Formats: sequence, structure tokens, C-alpha cells
Amino acid sequence: MRTIESKDNPLFKTLFSLKRPSLAKKQQLALIEGPRHISDMLKAGIVPEYLFFADDEKGRALQQILCEDIDLGDRVILLSPALFSQVSQQTSAQGVLAMTKLYEVTWDTWIRKIDQAKELLRVLILESVQDPGNVGTLIRSADALGFCAVLLAGDTASLYNPKTLQAAMGSQFHLDVIDVTIGIEECLKQLKDKAFMTIGAALKGISVEDFHFGPSSAIVLGNEGNGLSEQALEGVDHLVTIPMAGAAESLNVSAAGTILMWEAVRGKV
Repeated sequence: MRTIESKDNPLFKTLFSLKRPSLAKKQQLALIEGPRHISDMLKAGIVPEYLFFADDEKGRALQQILCEDIDLGDRVILLSPALFSQVSQQTSAQGVLAMTKLYEVTWDTWIRKIDQAKELLRVLILESVQDPGNVGTLIRSADALGFCAVLLAGDTASLYNPKTLQAAMGSQFHLDVIDVTIGIEECLKQLKDKAFMTIGAALKGISVEDFHFGPSSAIVLGNEGNGLSEQALEGVDHLVTIPMAGAAESLNVSAAGTILMWEAVRGKV
């Protein structure tokens, strides 16, 4: 185990760069922070490239807990408290950070894998959902409600954004999160070819109270301000809406998505 105390250390520079989603994605490395998230990662069998602990009382206590059942050898690094605080995304530093590769499935691999699936499949598609907190929350909700995948289409916030990972609360390790590298029209077409019912969330459509979700369903959510694109609106099989009794015009996309996913599985979980 070694200690890093200089900001000029090459490994620290790499760690610091992961705060920028574009650089994290380019390097295919993610920054995970906090004992709960990292414990979930280790339980999922994912071995990080490095675990960084703050060289203080909190960090050393977490090192004993998290490394008790796994020998990471020289992958365990101590960071001076000053350097740790430069990387931490939290108001109060959590004492542990991980640099890790994320288990990624390409669109082509995933769409082929569907043919081997024996159970009913439910997926969530995010089209240009740009707030990483919303994206992470929706990944967590999809995981909780038994969805098998979250598809990131258009300009949706990256999974490599630390804020996405923080909001996902470890759920990215429990289901497939896929960058859709084709247009939304072709994405929906390929899902329909696999017998998915495609359902778009909109301000005008069939009330979700009266809608019957298909055995294999793909729910599509759009951008926070603009909703679904014209291509998505025209490409889905059905448009559904959530009736509201109050004066608010619409729900936050993560709230709306969670309600629709719950309706899709209601009575089946």
C-alpha cells in the first residue's frame, strides 16, 4: 500500500480527470464515491482498478471494513486529506473513492442477447434526458422495479458522469445500462422486431390508468424541457399520460418514469 501526497502524481492526475464525464468515458474509467456504493460494487464481484482511502481516521476505518474480505494488494492507495478533498464530489468527504471499469454491453450485443432471454423483458429508454441526477435516479428505479436494462439515447447524460453514478446508488451494477449508438427511430424499430411494445410518455395520450402494458414493454422518456422528439413520438406504438389533479403542468421526468415503470409491473412484482 502506498500513499499519494502530490497533485503531480500521474495516478492522482488520472483520478482527478474522472470528474469530467468526457474524459472518464474516453478512458473507460468511472469514479465511484462512498462506502455504500463501493460495497455494492464489491458485492457485485467487480474488482476496481484502485481503491483510494483518505489518509485520516475515517478513511483508515473504512479500509478495514471494505478490505476485510478481499485482498486488493497494491490496488489500495492512501490519499492525503487535501488531495482527497480535491477529488471528492460530496459536501462532506466520504473517505473512500474507487477508480473502476464499468461492465458495458454494446447495443448490438444486447439486442442479440434478447433472443436468448426466456423471461419477459422490460426496458426503459431515455431520450436526451440531460440531468445526471435524473438519469441516475431512473436507473435506480428501473433496478428496483425489475427492469432488465436502461437505454441511453440521444444526448442523455453519460453513465460516466459521477453525479449519474451517485444518484444510481449502485444500481448500475445490477442491470444493463447501454449507450444507444443508433437513432431513436431505428432503436424503436429493432425493439418492435423483438416483440416489444413501445410506449412513449407525453402530455397528451392514453391515461396510464386505462392502459395495459404488453408482456415485453419499452417505456420511452424524453428531455426534461422538450419531451420526446418528433421521431420518438411517431415511432412508438402508444403514447400514455399520467393524470394530475393539481395545478402543475407536468412531473419531473424521474418521478414520471418511476410511476410508469410501477404501472408496467403492478401486480407482477
